[in-house]
Amino acid sequence: MIIDDAGVFAYLQQLEQMSLAGKPLLFWLGAGVSAWNGYPLWGELALSVHGDYGATEPNYDRMAGQRLLTAGSYPAFFSLVKAANPERYYAILKDAFRPRPTVPAYLRLLTTLQRFAPLRIVTTNVDESLSNGFPPRR
Repeated sequence: MIIDDAGVFAYLQQLEQMSLAGKPLLFWLGAGVSAWNGYPLWGELALSVHGDYGATEPNYDRMAGQRLLTAGSYPAFFSLVKAANPERYYAILKDAFRPRPTVPAYLRLLTTLQRFAPLRIVTTNVDESLSNGFPPRR
């Protein structure tokens, strides 16, 4: 479904009305949201790791890695990478998802989301800026 600007505006008004009425809202925030703050998308990270491991890791099966990337099978790809060199795998993930300063556009998103109450957020992202962007619930 294609939604034009007027359609987006109508949906946002509807969300605002629901929030003002005290209805709980649930937002699913995917990796694209975290990318706004500089975190890599899984495909970007996988391509980078594939190139790096392919050039330097003798235990890495480059052909199998390429097949998994082509199929978009990121969990299987990262399992393959981890098996080739677990220490390096964890170091790469630690670096890729390290805490980072919040950029203005991302801060605006967090500030906007904080206006909704009650608010629920679901994410599978590794994003400390998101985790730290909201006060703890009691």
